[in-house]
Amino acid sequence: MMLVFEPILLRIFATTAGKAILGICILDCVPNKRGGKVTILQGFARTLSVICYGYGLFIPVFTARGLVESHKMCRDEYTTHWDKQECTVCYVKESKIPLRIFGYILAFIFMIAVMVCITVAVIMPQQLQYIRIIM
Repeated sequence: MMLVFEPILLRIFATTAGKAILGICILDCVPNKRGGKVTILQGFARTLSVICYGYGLFIPVFTARGLVESHKMCRDEYTTHWDKQECTVCYVKESKIPLRIFGYILAFIFMIAVMVCITVAVIMPQQLQYIRIIM
């Protein structure tokens, strides 16, 4: 899903939901050529690099290491391996900390609510079947 939606969102909005909460947008390093936004191909290649290097192919030990390393790179060099590779720039907007924290909390509550609704939707038909048998 990430490989499909992230490049499209980066092309249209120059950000994703999580990046927007943190005030981050991803721009092309040659802004005059493409209007500042990355192409879908650039976004796809960047997302693939993030999955490989940043998330360590979602293997827990490698994910932790990749996230720590990318944090260090952003802090020290203000760029990451995949941004250098794909000629993209990670731009951080002015920080409005209370608003960003509020947005993060709302997004977290929304995700929990969706998971609860999905769980209830899966369990309810089975429970209704048992009620019908008893009646």
